[in-house]
Amino acid sequence: MPPENTLHQEALTQARVDIAGLQAQVTAQGREISELKTMVRAMAGKLDDVATTLTEARGGWKLMMLLGGGAATLGSVLSWVATHFAGRGVP
Repeated sequence: MPPENTLHQEALTQARVDIAGLQAQVTAQGREISELKTMVRAMAGKLDDVATTLTEARGGWKLMMLLGGGAATLGSVLSWVATHFAGRGVP
């Protein structure tokens, strides 16, 4: 049976190897987290652009509906006037 001191040294050596492996994993995960944060920031900027575009488009559609409604109203009023006064022979 090996001396007790040798067993402790082997356990300490294995613990150091395990710690070094864990440190490497933590470092790699830190880099990955940094990359993910960068991607999320970029995506947030793109989402802000999409939201702005949708807001502008919504305003454009409202204007188009207003113009269309106004044109339809004006057309119906002119049509009513034309048919109402056409049969009376206004001098």
